[in-house]
Amino acid sequence: MRASFILEKPSAIYFPGDVVAGSFSFENLEVDQKIVKVVISLQGKSSVEFMRNTDDCKTICIFTSEKNMHLEDQKSYRGKLIKPDDEYYSHFSFKIPYNWPHSFRGIYGTIRYTLKGDVIISKDYSKSKEFEIIIQPRLPLNVLHQKMEPNYINAVVPIEVCGCHKDASSDEKIHFLIKTAKKIYLPNEDVEFYVKITNKSSTRISKIRYYFLREEKYEGNMAMSDVASLSNGNDNSSTIVTQTYEMRKKMFIVNVNIEPGQKKILTSTLNTGKTKTGIDFGGNINVMHFIVVEAIPEKSLPECNIHAKLRLYIDSVDFEKETNFTI
Repeated sequence: MRASFILEKPSAIYFPGDVVAGSFSFENLEVDQKIVKVVISLQGKSSVEFMRNTDDCKTICIFTSEKNMHLEDQKSYRGKLIKPDDEYYSHFSFKIPYNWPHSFRGIYGTIRYTLKGDVIISKDYSKSKEFEIIIQPRLPLNVLHQKMEPNYINAVVPIEVCGCHKDASSDEKIHFLIKTAKKIYLPNEDVEFYVKITNKSSTRISKIRYYFLREEKYEGNMAMSDVASLSNGNDNSSTIVTQTYEMRKKMFIVNVNIEPGQKKILTSTLNTGKTKTGIDFGGNINVMHFIVVEAIPEKSLPECNIHAKLRLYIDSVDFEKETNFTI
């Protein structure tokens, strides 16, 4: 039996909210057969897999997770007798939900969408055909409505979060104010931002470091461990672990002298680079973008990290132009 998908759209690229329509065709190459039914589905799968050492470094564990997205199946040809060399067509139409994430391939996970046609011949016998479609990125409507609104964060960070100042009083803090003119930017767009750092600690701040960050987070459950494990081990099948992968664009460092009780104001520009729209659908993959500003105390260790992050949204396409959509 031969089968194929014929889409009404010349390409298999869609946006959330688009309709995926077309026909599933199949041809019987054998004798007359009475089929149970034809089932057509549109399915999405967000898959994660990564490896991680346990705390005692005696075991390498694999963490995996899957989140499935599925629309109601469309059925046809119930109890139909199909003849050899005849070609049959089953029309389908699926509307992609607005909250489905876009197709994605990252270092620890993927999000894929597949049209699937099943010709069910009997309870135990069927023929299947799959066809992958691409869903383009689109920011959520609630974010698009805030497109031109000012974007800012006020963050007060205790200096004790830095390992080399863990004995500092909890009253010793660094106050960050970070602002941009809007929330949404395009790839390769310059982002002008304003920073005010107020030193409410007893330690002098000697440097400020800032950069554009793409942060990918993957969640997985413990699936299996290395067969050569040296640990006795317990059943940790329910353990949920987050693996983070960070991509920092060029870092900038400014030498400053912010004494206790003083403040410093800085304006600068960062470029978003070739990054794409993030992913934030409450699933097992989460991708976000930030401007990160770090305050570095004098005589601190290299790993000292007192920072604040202002989230930005990256719109990879001109959505209004591509879809005739306006807000």
